[in-house]
Amino acid sequence: MNQGLVGGGRLAWPKKASEDKLTPWLVFGGMVRTVSMTGNEPGLNPFVTALEEEGFTDTMSTQLVESFARNFMRVVDSWQENGFGAVARSYLERMPREQGIRRDIDENGDLLVRRMGKVEVSKQKLLPRLGQPAWFDAATRGPRS
Repeated sequence: MNQGLVGGGRLAWPKKASEDKLTPWLVFGGMVRTVSMTGNEPGLNPFVTALEEEGFTDTMSTQLVESFARNFMRVVDSWQENGFGAVARSYLERMPREQGIRRDIDENGDLLVRRMGKVEVSKQKLLPRLGQPAWFDAATRGPRS
């Protein structure tokens, strides 16, 4: 929210799941900081915030979670009906555009970056990033501060 971290989400699936087959289940878990418990003045750390500091009420927080759940299920349905390519295109359309750079998402979720006039492709692997989300503080087991 306004460049400040409020929370994040994580996906989980069976440990023995194969990348070649549909997994029997997938779980999404999310954490959202609704109020700040630090006692610090709002804005002291501009990269960390809470929904309350951004003007959300309890009702608005509930609507935010409901909206996310609807959109997440819509994307999962699109994936099942139209394949991963449809989801990848939708995500790529939301990324900031940079002149001379083309981005694609590989079938395994890796981000592929191509620079105009260059042959090589830079690959940013997805799986390691899923293992340790940047927003999550393992020590506090919540959003980083």
